[in-house]
Amino acid sequence: MINLKRKPHILTTNSGFTLIEVLVAITILSMLMATMYSIVSDSTETKDRVISEDREALQIVTALERLELDISQIYSPLYFSAPFSKDKQSDSDFENNSADSLDNQDDSDGEQIQDPRMVFVPSERFPFISVSGDITPAILNENKNELIFLSTSNRRILEDSKQSRFSWIKYNIRSSRGEKTERDGGYELTRATQSKNIYRKDFNWDKVKEHILLTHIKSFQFQFWNAETKKFVDTLTEIGNDQFTPRLIKVKMVWINTDNNEIEIERTYRPLFPFFDTVKDEKEKKLKSKTDGDSGASGEK
Repeated sequence: MINLKRKPHILTTNSGFTLIEVLVAITILSMLMATMYSIVSDSTETKDRVISEDREALQIVTALERLELDISQIYSPLYFSAPFSKDKQSDSDFENNSADSLDNQDDSDGEQIQDPRMVFVPSERFPFISVSGDITPAILNENKNELIFLSTSNRRILEDSKQSRFSWIKYNIRSSRGEKTERDGGYELTRATQSKNIYRKDFNWDKVKEHILLTHIKSFQFQFWNAETKKFVDTLTEIGNDQFTPRLIKVKMVWINTDNNEIEIERTYRPLFPFFDTVKDEKEKKLKSKTDGDSGASGEK
């Protein structure tokens, strides 16, 4: 006779995972979760650190490139014309009727144009005038942490606006004004510009906003190349006649990175103008003019 009684289904029994099996499964799952969390956490920290380092590296590169652009376009007519000194000129120089003379020229209406070199009044921004009649802007370096000059690196903010490419620029190192931290180097590099009323007689930087280029600076200074001693010096006055036409400008800086390590940075910049000995050229020009004049006078006799 067939037994029609069904066997009990396995799910209806009281059998299941033992406590040890459950604990082993939980342990394995916990280890996997801990490993995954460690990987994700390390990846996040690495990403944040790389982003922070890239941001600071970009800040340094941007600040140094801004310096290079401004310094490379320092403007001074003395790069191609000698300085004019009224006291050192003879009366015959003022009455010179050569093609290069600025004296006794007439405008289109036939009126006499006064020599701008004779009526020029020195000022803080423009201390003297060149032989060619161009006013010469000052380059100021009252201390080794400051530099003021006229540059042609200005760009219009608005299209077709009445702004020139000339702008007075001031680089300065000041004490950090942000929240103090263990990493803080104590100083920050700032840049200020004046692109309006560039022909004013004096400077007024009090109302000009300074833009921070770089922070966490421990030390910073400008140095200038002295062609006679073949060395860099700390102030413009030490390079003599070249103080209004610097050939090389070096920037020395110690910067504190995120790991609180000191990074020494040195960069050397030069203006785009080629260097000419304009004083020597002017003397040779006058000598040649005098020689030609004497030769002409001898020929007439």
